[in-house]
Amino acid sequence: MSEKLLSVLVVGCGRIAGGAGLSSRNGEALTHAAAYDADGRFQISACVDPDPERRQKFAETWRAGAAYPDLDAALSSGDSFDVVSICAPSQLHGPLLAQLLDTDVGVVLCEKPLTTDLAEAERLVAAFDAADKPLAVGYTRRWHRGVQAVAEELRSGKWGRIRSAHARYARGIRNSGGHIIDLLHMLVGPMSVRYAGNARHDYLADDPTLDAVLVAGDDISVHLMGGDGNDYGLLEVQLMTENGAITLEDWVTRVRRRETVPYRYAPHMQTLDAGTWEDVGAGGSFEAMIDNIYRTVTEGVRPASDGRSALAAQRIVEELIVRAEQSGSTA
Repeated sequence: MSEKLLSVLVVGCGRIAGGAGLSSRNGEALTHAAAYDADGRFQISACVDPDPERRQKFAETWRAGAAYPDLDAALSSGDSFDVVSICAPSQLHGPLLAQLLDTDVGVVLCEKPLTTDLAEAERLVAAFDAADKPLAVGYTRRWHRGVQAVAEELRSGKWGRIRSAHARYARGIRNSGGHIIDLLHMLVGPMSVRYAGNARHDYLADDPTLDAVLVAGDDISVHLMGGDGNDYGLLEVQLMTENGAITLEDWVTRVRRRETVPYRYAPHMQTLDAGTWEDVGAGGSFEAMIDNIYRTVTEGVRPASDGRSALAAQRIVEELIVRAEQSGSTA
């Protein structure tokens, strides 16, 4: 018996949607459209973008049956959509989500961040929950097989207790930093802010890069260290544990595991070995995300990254920005 073919509307035809740049690498999807196309259980039925040339090119590339200038036109066309991917600029996420709330769309998949305003995000998540409408958010590391493997190793007790976490990033606490916070929530659990400061702008005027200290659980110290995105992009997390260290590097495409060994210059003392590297690549993130969306529509499973988890990350991000401003160290 063949599986149901789901109809998809893609809103925003830029890079992450699949309209420009690298759509896949080494057989792994890097965009929404490439993942839908590779899955085989979806049909991109329509796309939306205000730029006529961009939406037409996207429609031709991904064989979309229709292309509309705005969401109103798509929703009033008479077509029905099982899934909507919101890939528009972040400041448009809120209005688009509100517009989709009372439609018969099965699942909404929104790129991160959920919105650019915390109060708006709180209202929308509550409204989607009240309407029992699934809302997925594109924090793709939650679907990454390399990250999931590390999370399972931590749960199994192989590494003992987590002692501390050290994260390095650039290009804004809302942009790259949001991925860091969401990833830390997945690996170390809920966190509270102890300090935020030394804010500077290396990406967008309303998205500072800052340094911070947080605490997870009773005593897991989490240090967030910002770089300068004008030099290079950066996103990595190191976990120090009882039995070694795990580092997720190169935008979480490589994992380094280091175990404890006697120190060669003082054998009575333990230290870390040189470690082993694993190249986990894109980690099948987009493919797993789209599979999760399919099962959300057809089986009612919960998205691995949803409105609630995205909102938890956004709350921390906004608190960090406020605390940094209060510290008086904003550049």
